[in-house]
Amino acid sequence: LKSPQTAPPHRGHATPSPQGRYPFPCFNPWTVFDLTAFTSENAKFAILWVSLMVVTPGTSGDTSVSMRKNGTTATKPYVASSSASHPYARAIDTLIIGLDDERKIEGKLALATGASGIYLDVAVLGYIE
Repeated sequence: LKSPQTAPPHRGHATPSPQGRYPFPCFNPWTVFDLTAFTSENAKFAILWVSLMVVTPGTSGDTSVSMRKNGTTATKPYVASSSASHPYARAIDTLIIGLDDERKIEGKLALATGASGIYLDVAVLGYIE
C-alpha cells in the first residue's frame, strides 16, 4: 500500500483528510479519469474513498456512483447508492479499483428522476503496485 505524495485541488464538501483527492464532477455516461498524478508508474490498483449524499432524492429510482477499470464493460460495479426515499442519506464506501496500463479508471454518476443537491467526494487514499 502506498499513499499519494501530494493532495490535488478538491471540489466538494466536508470529508476526512485523505492524502490525495480527485475533483469528480457530475458525469453520465461513463467518463475516464486519469489517476497518474496520484499513483506510481507501477500501480495496478487505486484505493478510493467515495462519499455520496443526495439532499433531494427525487421521485423514482436511486442516485448511484459506479467505478470500474478503464476499458472494461462491467455494467453493475456500483459503489455508492442513495435511495430515492431518504433525503440527506449518505453512502460512504472504500474500494479498490483496477487501473489500466495508463493508470485510468472510469466513473459514472446516475441520478434518480428529480434528484438534486448532489454531494460527491472521491479521494485517492493510496495504491497497490
